[in-house]
Amino acid sequence: MKKIYWGFGFAFLVITVCMMIIVSRGVSLRTEPIIKPSPVDQKYENIAYGVSHRLFPELQTADYIVWGLSDPMDSEQVIIVSLLKEKYENRFGKKVTIVNVTALTTPEQIINCISPCWYTVKADQAHALSPDTLAQHIAKIKAKNYFSITFFSFKRDLSVAEVCETQQRLNFECILPVSVREASRFLKKLEARSFFMRRYNTLDYFLFIEE
Repeated sequence: MKKIYWGFGFAFLVITVCMMIIVSRGVSLRTEPIIKPSPVDQKYENIAYGVSHRLFPELQTADYIVWGLSDPMDSEQVIIVSLLKEKYENRFGKKVTIVNVTALTTPEQIINCISPCWYTVKADQAHALSPDTLAQHIAKIKAKNYFSITFFSFKRDLSVAEVCETQQRLNFECILPVSVREASRFLKKLEARSFFMRRYNTLDYFLFIEE
C-alpha cells in the first residue's frame, strides 16, 4: 500500500516539475475551462448562478475583485454584475461596494474602499497579463488578495490569427479567439445564444457571452 502512495506522490512531483519547466520556458498554457458553454436565459440568472457557484471559495476569500466591462453603460453586463452582487450579499451577509476606476481615480479612493470591494474598469484594463493595467495599479495600492473577471462578447466563427498560434504566452488580444476555439466543440451542440467562462493564470477569469 505504501508503494502505491509513494507512486502517486512521485507522479504528482513529476507533473509539478514539468509544469514549472513549461512555464519557465514560456510555453503557452491554454485557458482553463471553468463553466462550459451553456444557453443564456433571458434574465441572466443562470450566468449569475454559474459564476457564483463555480468561483467558490474565491468569491468569499478575495478582498476585492476587478471587473473588466467592455462598456460601463452596457446594460447586460451591468445587470449581470448587479445579480452577482445580490447573490454575494445574500450568501455571505456582507455589503459590496462598487467603485468605477478611471485614470483620474486617486489612490485614496482605491485604498479607502472597505472589503469586499469591487472595482470596475475597462475590459482591457482588468487583467494581469501585462504590468501596466489598472488592475495591476490597484494591486500595488491594495496589496491584498484579489482576482479579475473580464467580459468578452464573441461570435462562433471567430478565426485565430497566426500571431496567436505562435505566442509563447497568450496576450490579452489572443485570449478571445483562442478561448472561443477551445470551446467550439461544445458550442456546436447549442443552438441558443451561449455563455462560458475560462481562466488564464491564477488571477484572470474571462466571461464570454455570445452576441
